[in-house]
Parts: sequence; structure tokens; C-alpha cells
Amino acid sequence: MITQKYIKRLNDIGLNPLDIMITSNDHVKIECLICHKNFTATPKSKLANYKRSGLKGCPECTKRQRYEQTRIEMICKINDNGYAIHSTFIDSHTKIKVHNINCDCNRRWESQPFNLVHIPNMCKPCNDDKKRIRMKEYNVIRSDTAIKKLKGFSKYKKSVRVLSEQIYRKNELYFTNDKLERGRNKHHLDHIISIKESFINNIPVNECAHINNLRLVPEKINISKYSKITTKIPNHLTKYFPESEKVTKFKIIVQEHVHVDFIENYELSSSVIHLFNANKKIGIYLSTFDHDTQLVGGYKALKNIYDDSIKAEIRTLIFYEDEWNNSQDIILSKIRHILQCENYDIKLNGRQCIIRKIDKTSKKEFLEQYHIQGNDKSNVNLGAFYVNELVAVMTFANIESYNVNGNKSEINLSRFCTKNGILVRGIASKLFSHYVNNFNPIMIYSLCDLRMHDGKSYDLMGFQSMKITPLTYYYIVNGIRKHKWSYGKTALKRLLGEMFDVTKTEREITLDLGYDRIWDCGKRKYTFDVKRYNLNHNK
Repeated sequence: MITQKYIKRLNDIGLNPLDIMITSNDHVKIECLICHKNFTATPKSKLANYKRSGLKGCPECTKRQRYEQTRIEMICKINDNGYAIHSTFIDSHTKIKVHNINCDCNRRWESQPFNLVHIPNMCKPCNDDKKRIRMKEYNVIRSDTAIKKLKGFSKYKKSVRVLSEQIYRKNELYFTNDKLERGRNKHHLDHIISIKESFINNIPVNECAHINNLRLVPEKINISKYSKITTKIPNHLTKYFPESEKVTKFKIIVQEHVHVDFIENYELSSSVIHLFNANKKIGIYLSTFDHDTQLVGGYKALKNIYDDSIKAEIRTLIFYEDEWNNSQDIILSKIRHILQCENYDIKLNGRQCIIRKIDKTSKKEFLEQYHIQGNDKSNVNLGAFYVNELVAVMTFANIESYNVNGNKSEINLSRFCTKNGILVRGIASKLFSHYVNNFNPIMIYSLCDLRMHDGKSYDLMGFQSMKITPLTYYYIVNGIRKHKWSYGKTALKRLLGEMFDVTKTEREITLDLGYDRIWDCGKRKYTFDVKRYNLNHNK
């Protein structure tokens, strides 16, 4: 057992054991009576160290005492070399805070005393600034040299990116006002009008890299495989995107035939609609194939317009270029009907009409004349007659090819339209009720194109909204939209024969053929469950 006499010997050398000691070789916690710090050691080793060196206290205190003379000499040397010390000097390898008394910047930095002894009159912050400037100049030279070696689009792309980065750094506060952080898994620097689009339209490098053409977008959106261009072009770039002649003619014709006040090129949050009626909050947009295709306008060009319109509580009618070329009268009549400025020759109620089946020839002629999508492949064709004149048509098609069970009672409501110049109130509901009551379907489906319809007529007929389908695309072939099913790999193999390349994707093959793609806004799927409707109707 350790005696009090042994403990007194430890106290005499500036140490006070805090734990109970059984032998002198036990590791115990010891308090230094000089600096009052605690450490762990064996009492025997501490007494041996004192006997050997004559230094009292903990390891740090003995180290300080051992090198005290050296420490004083180093402090003097550091002061002689032009440095003022602002923190405690412990040893030659522990960093201290200093500043250069001969430098006007008066900036402080941390350094090892050993370095300050051997390097006189040095200011690290100023040296770092000089290195940074030299490196920046070197990077500019290296970047300019690299750009000179590039050609065409590669050179343009490199130049835009370098200049964009410089502009971003100079105006970083402009982008961070919205509290958007740039970096991995955060936001990326992006161009509103893409570098590729700018190159195609001969936009100068400084205009493409202009601050108004820069934005921060979430990383997930930026690395997506689709273009992010919108139809809203920055003001300084509008001179490079003159309005196409097709759009100009479209606006003139619509305003000539629809006698309401329109605002041209009405701006939404990230897009522009060609015509807008503020009274009815109705917008009109013509999607041209030289502007809204995937290579030029982007995957979500039309969806952006639709989403912006919904946010602004505007109903926007979006028409494709080929629809306008082939069905101008139908579109004008539709616009006038929605804006409630159509001068109808005849106004009827549905009960004044007689419903009966019509043949395929009559159906085809009527749809091609009055429906924007033209004819369809239907099984049941119903017509509404007023004084033996066909005034409305609704068609239904079996969709057993899409059903696992092949149930012919599952039907698709394919087409509905009325004759131009005639208003028949409630005729859609009457035609639909006639079909349900006389043909005994189980389930009826229909797709509502969000480009042109709001789905209210489905609600009136008792349909239920199920979901919005994913966006789909059409191929542009000789200025006409063709459904993607006609250009799948199986169809392309039949079309190309021996020229078909198995290693290429559908997209790569169609690009080689010169076929671009245009996307829609999606479609809303509606269903009508006859059994459920009858239960609710009979309550």
C-alpha cells in the first residue's frame, strides 16, 4: 500500500494523485499542481523523471521548462524577423497566430514557429493573393489556348462555359437572393436558351453567357436527358428568334374570325402564349414544328405552357401546326364556342333530336368535316338528327385488344362532335345515355386531350377522372404528325428492310431518317362504371 510519505514526495515535485494507489507501478490519474491539468501516469515514472531532470509538474510543464531558453530565443528571433505574436508560444512545432509588422495589410495567419525563424519578413495572406492571381492568369492563358485548338460547336461551347462561369462569380449574389445553393446534389448553373440552341441560331458567345440567360436549376432536372428550354425567351435574345411567319398568320386569321379583344404574346411565369383573352381568361397557342420539337423546343415545351396556364388560372388551347393547316374552320369554330362569341345559325335542345345508328360512310364524312382528329375505327356510330339532318355524332370502339380477359363489354368513347354553326344543348349526354341504355356496356373509357379540353363534358355525363397519362410523342414526317406506334423498331424493320440496323435504338434510326419528335401535354383518363352509375342513380 502506498504511504502518505510517498504521496508527499509526489506533492513536492508538483503532482497530486487523484486515484487510490496500491503500488507505484499502477496507472493513476494525477493532477499537475502547476497548470492544474489532469493526466494519467505511474507515480514511479514521475519520480524517476524528476530524479533524472530535476523538472517539476506534468509532461507539458516539464517540456516548457526544458525548452524555456530555446523558446525565448525563438520568440526573439521571430520578432527580429518582422513578426508579431498573438497567441501562446508552446514549442517550435505548435502553430501560433502572427502578423507581419512590415506589411500594410495587417492580416493574421497561423504558422509553425520553426518556419517563421527561417523565413523572415513574409506575409502569407499577401503571398496567397499573388499566387491566386498568377494561377488565374495561367488558367486564362491555358483556356484561351485550348479554345483556339477547338473548332465549330466545341469551340463555341467551351467559350460560353468559361464566360458564363466568370459572369456567375462576379454576380453570385444575383443568383443567391432566392437562397439557391450551387453544388453537387443542389443546383447547377444552366442556360435558359441552351448552348446548342444558341449555336444553331448564331447567337454571340457574350449574349448566350449573359446574366439574363443564366439560371440555377435543381441537379435532377439539369442532368435529365431532355431539353429544359421554355418558350419564354430572355428579352436580350428576342432579336435572334423572330416570330415565325406561321404564327404571325395564325394570329391575324384568329383575330379576323374571332371578334373579341386579344393580347398578343402574353407572358406566363416561364412561357408565352400567342393570344390571350383577359375577359374569359382563355389563351391560344400554335405549336409549330420549327419551334416545339424535341431537338429545338424540348420534351416539355407544351407541358410547361399547360402547367403555367393552370397556375395562372388560365385555360390555354394548344393546337399543332398540322391541325391548323388541315382543320382551320374546325379550330376557329371551337375557339368561338369556348369564347362564347359564335353566331349559331340554329340553337336546339337535345330532346328535339332523334338518336339512331349511322353507317361508316356517313360517320367518316361527318368526322372528317367537323372533328379535329378526323375519322376513327369504331364499332358503334350514333348520330343525332334534327329534321332528318345529322347534327352530332358520337362513336364507340371495342378495346378488347387491350384487355387481359378480352371482354367486349369494355368500350372506348372515341369521338364526339357537332356540326359547325349549330348549337345542340345536352346532345352529348343524350347520345351517351342512348348508348348505355341500348348496348349494355360494363365499363366505358375515354381519354381527354389536355391541349384542348378541360373535361367538363365528361363530368356532366357522369364519368370519373382516374389519372393523367404520361406525356407521349409523335414523329414529324413531311410536316405531318405520325403516331409513335408506326415507327417502333418492328415497324421500322419492315420499312427499312436490309438497311435496318439492329444495334441502333428507335430514336437513333428515326433521327437518321430526319424524323423529329413533338410531345403533347398528357391526357386525362376518364371511366364510366355502368353498374356503379345505375346503383347511385336508383337510390
